[in-house]
Amino acid sequence: MARRLPGIVFLVLLAAAACGQPSPWLLQGRSAGPDTLPADFPVITVIARNGPPPLSIFLSDFPFDPLVHYTPYLMTLGNDGAPTFLRRMQHDCFDFKRQPNGLLTLFDTGAGCFCVMDSTMAVIDTIRCGNGYPTDLHDLLLLPEGHALLLGYDARRMRMDTVVQGGDTAAIVYGTILQELDAGKNVIFQWQSWDHFRITDAIGIDFTKHVVDYAHTNALELDADGNIVISSRHLCEITKIDRHTGDIIWRWGGKNNQFTFVNDTAGFSYQHHIRRLPDGHWTLFDNGNFHSPVPYSRAAEYVLDEQHLTATLVWQYRHSPDLFGEAMGSVQRFDDGSTLIGWGATNPSATLIDASGSTLLELSLPAGIFSYRAFGLRAGPVTSVRPGGQSPSLLPVLQPAYPNPFNPSTTISYRTGTGGPVRVRILDPLGREVALLVNRWQEAGLHTLGWDASRCASGVYFCRLEAQGAVRTARMVLLR
Repeated sequence: MARRLPGIVFLVLLAAAACGQPSPWLLQGRSAGPDTLPADFPVITVIARNGPPPLSIFLSDFPFDPLVHYTPYLMTLGNDGAPTFLRRMQHDCFDFKRQPNGLLTLFDTGAGCFCVMDSTMAVIDTIRCGNGYPTDLHDLLLLPEGHALLLGYDARRMRMDTVVQGGDTAAIVYGTILQELDAGKNVIFQWQSWDHFRITDAIGIDFTKHVVDYAHTNALELDADGNIVISSRHLCEITKIDRHTGDIIWRWGGKNNQFTFVNDTAGFSYQHHIRRLPDGHWTLFDNGNFHSPVPYSRAAEYVLDEQHLTATLVWQYRHSPDLFGEAMGSVQRFDDGSTLIGWGATNPSATLIDASGSTLLELSLPAGIFSYRAFGLRAGPVTSVRPGGQSPSLLPVLQPAYPNPFNPSTTISYRTGTGGPVRVRILDPLGREVALLVNRWQEAGLHTLGWDASRCASGVYFCRLEAQGAVRTARMVLLR
């Protein structure tokens, strides 16, 4: 059935596009039927729907094939696959998501920067790399106090014939720039791949080409200790970087791997979207370009032991039949143990599975049209379970403080499985009590409290939770 807009609404959209100010048509929370959508809006196919929870999925469409006809849109889809928001764009957009502070962001290829939007989808700010570097579209993380972490490109003319036999004598070689900006958009931290990665660390690329993109960093994340973790696709490597000195703390995967993989003989390759979970586990989208004998993609979850340098695979999800998204992709874990997987450069586009791996929702953009990532927002009550179907432990759980590092205050959250006496203290590195935050009976459930460290000196502190006969400790860093 043809999809048509009411005439006056369609004219409004045309006028908005003509003046360079694309406007939202639908508001979140209200679904649109196929008969009321713009004619150039991509058809969304719901492949499976098995009682999914209330959900909004953020997508933005584009093809790799320049001959494929399409119109770039931002969209959020409900758990029935119907749009609850859409906006026609003049250029391709990437990494459309909600930040931890509640603001929405995306990368606009026409502007060459990230756009920051409020809850009404109005653009309120733009963010781009400093020091003259072009901004990388892959990832942006908004931090407390208006800071931002982002990536940039650093292209250099090089004689690659001095690096590899047959190399171009005037090659253009792309390195990675990692920056932290303060609230005034000043660069307060900068790291560059040239100082730490060798060009020949790359895997599976042709070093004799005129353009060599040896790192292709595609994701960044903050660890609980405040240091930065990045994913570099062409290195097949996850790297942890000291946020103050720029030194590499460890390298996981690729030619310089320092970790022993446990329960995982395949490892990961050309991976995307490294993310840290509240319990300290790590998820990533393993594109799997070098899986043998046939490449396949998967979502994977690891536990890292940074002292003994082990990476233990504790969960994975492979589609049935296997899917192979050779580029892009994402993995997002929700509080109830369900997981949203964006498959990147393949169709279907997104799959929501529950903690046991059963499909709750699967939907797709048209064949040959993809979304860089799939980001979800959940609504309504949830019941926490771990992937694999296990019931949640009754033992207490102390979540990482946020923000961390912080100045001068941070938020501490913890969950107790039964009612009982609870004590929460702040300790210095010598184990001396700095603050007593809780010392009373509490009901079971999630508890949140704040700690104001205005009177404390900069340094490392530990939050210690004592409940139900168990002790949990989390590290925090106060930076002034």
